[in-house]
Amino acid sequence: MADRKYSECSSNISCGLSQINCQSDEDRSYINICHNTNSGHHISSFGVFDGHMGSLAADITSVRLHDSVIGSYDKLLGSSSESLTGPEKDRLFCEGVRRSFQSLDENVKRHTDSGSTVISLFVTQQPDDSARVFCPWVGDSKCVMYQKCLETGEIVPLRMSTDHKPSLQREANRIDSKTGVMWSADPQELEVSFRKQCSDTDTVEETSSHSSEKDMNIKDVEEIKIKELEDEENMIHRNYKHNESFIERRGRDHQGPLAVHGRNGISLTMTRSIGDKYGPRSCVWVPDVSAVTIPANQHARFVLASDGMWDVLTVTTVQKLVYRFKNVQKVASLLSKRAWLKRMHLQMRPDDITVIVVDINPHSFQSYPRGISGCVPFNPLAWFRHKL
Repeated sequence: MADRKYSECSSNISCGLSQINCQSDEDRSYINICHNTNSGHHISSFGVFDGHMGSLAADITSVRLHDSVIGSYDKLLGSSSESLTGPEKDRLFCEGVRRSFQSLDENVKRHTDSGSTVISLFVTQQPDDSARVFCPWVGDSKCVMYQKCLETGEIVPLRMSTDHKPSLQREANRIDSKTGVMWSADPQELEVSFRKQCSDTDTVEETSSHSSEKDMNIKDVEEIKIKELEDEENMIHRNYKHNESFIERRGRDHQGPLAVHGRNGISLTMTRSIGDKYGPRSCVWVPDVSAVTIPANQHARFVLASDGMWDVLTVTTVQKLVYRFKNVQKVASLLSKRAWLKRMHLQMRPDDITVIVVDINPHSFQSYPRGISGCVPFNPLAWFRHKL
């Protein structure tokens, strides 16, 4: 086991990386804070890339993707960036993402048979000092944003991405009907809204461009997971087989995870990825893009991680840990080590674990007196027990 750590910060952004690699060593990461574009924009970018069937696809993607996206976006903006509205800039960014993912997928397939998932974050500083955050992704790596209610200290999650897996109904329908992915010119606009009382019964609403995901209550994320599992059981009895690809459980007794099976006997547990030259044809490179705006002087914490962590730590479990420290590097190390220990305890197969924690406006982090930092208001008895 190799544990790699890295941290970097600027005035408005700080980040921490923790990576635990097993023998396969197929995870890669990318961090670039305050990239200055030719059009005068300041863009910070972060990414986690989980390779499979080799690490070359993840190597190429981690080196080239973010510079390609920023370069394409800067070229599309040209000299007219000041006259464009916010939605127009969003569409240009999505177009830059589409071009970059398509070009990179073709490039990867020319050099290797392996594939890689992508979960990335692009933070652009706006003239009013707010931060516009874009999250493009393919595959089953995940990004979740956490914010704390200033009135009660309640930590609320917002899922920036949805796993591209066969258990996702819209992905299963796409594969079943042999249709392509409908590209959206606009990002999925997400919003976190704390209700006035911030009580235990309050919910957080996520607004998405997909009609099947509108008005989704994501405060209790476990309900979504249960629904996905129910969908899996219902899909087992459907006939997905056709010439191109089909969905079926892995294993001789079909007791393994749902996977997309295709030509050459190759199966993938995800429905979208970069590369996979000989994988199922229905496994495509087309990314989804979500976006959220963080007002100036409002703190937000993002957790990007590969499935090595998310397979054993749920969104609500991370919710209890993510504000334990103000230092993002300590949080990233805590999450990766907790995931590694849990995988060992459950005797799961070894898998790379990569975690990046990003703070927007770290100076607005709600701090507490020394003792139990960032968790709960200061309690003398708890402080005394902590010292013991």
